[in-house]
Amino acid sequence: SIEVDSLLGKSIFPYAKPVSLIETLISSCVGVNDIVLDFFAGSGTTAQSVFEFNLKDTSNRKFICIQLPEPLEESKKEHKIAYKAGFR
Repeated sequence: SIEVDSLLGKSIFPYAKPVSLIETLISSCVGVNDIVLDFFAGSGTTAQSVFEFNLKDTSNRKFICIQLPEPLEESKKEHKIAYKAGFR
């Protein structure tokens, strides 16, 4: 969450995972020309991890990220900051 907060200036994605964790997972189970599928894309950490890991080992992994619309409620604690930022 700290990485994403530093980019956006506020905590919109409270459960973002560190890029380094996803890179570790990619390195242990994804081949150099594989496609990584993320059904819960959220803050885009998986996409960023694939980009960065490809740069490190000059490979050609691709990714598909899917995020279903999630209605936000102003009254929910975890939605308040995103709601105030204009997301609905």
